[in-house]
Amino acid sequence: MALIEVEASEWAAHRQVTETMQKLLNNPATRRKVLEAQKTLNPDLVIPELDAHEPLRTEISEITKRFDTLAQQLADERAEREKQQRMEKLQQTWDRGRNRLRANGYTDEGLTEVEKFMEEKGIADHEVAAAAFERLHPPAEPVKSVGANRFDLFEPDNRGGEEMQKLFANPDDPMALDSLINTTLRQVRGR
Repeated sequence: MALIEVEASEWAAHRQVTETMQKLLNNPATRRKVLEAQKTLNPDLVIPELDAHEPLRTEISEITKRFDTLAQQLADERAEREKQQRMEKLQQTWDRGRNRLRANGYTDEGLTEVEKFMEEKGIADHEVAAAAFERLHPPAEPVKSVGANRFDLFEPDNRGGEEMQKLFANPDDPMALDSLINTTLRQVRGR
């Protein structure tokens, strides 16, 4: 090999770069980075340390992707189960509320109106909604019978009649009560 002359400063700089590279390659923490830098500069360069690990890295990458996919599926399934449980609990609460209102005498039409009111006002509890609905929509007053009905004893026009006056005068008198019963039965039978 031919000898060339090199200045001492150039030789020292070259020697320092060589020693630094040797130290970097000998240190396990930096070796891979130096080899990767060489591969980046020259992709066709054959570096067995890196090239041998590449299939392994690809396999690890695929396993990691499958693991991430599986973890996401599990998280989605858990979220769906929790959502389903919340929906079942909400449905049970809804059904209990409906059953309580039915037990309190609500008809299907009444339940429909209360549930419509619940949706409009954003109320989730049937009992609370029923109380509010009844305050806003009080039940109609009962119809009072008038005319020929003589059983309404406290109306002024129905206080007449001799038997009725006797009964009011002496409520313990069995004769007055018997007389009133017989008169009523005759009226009901049409005699």
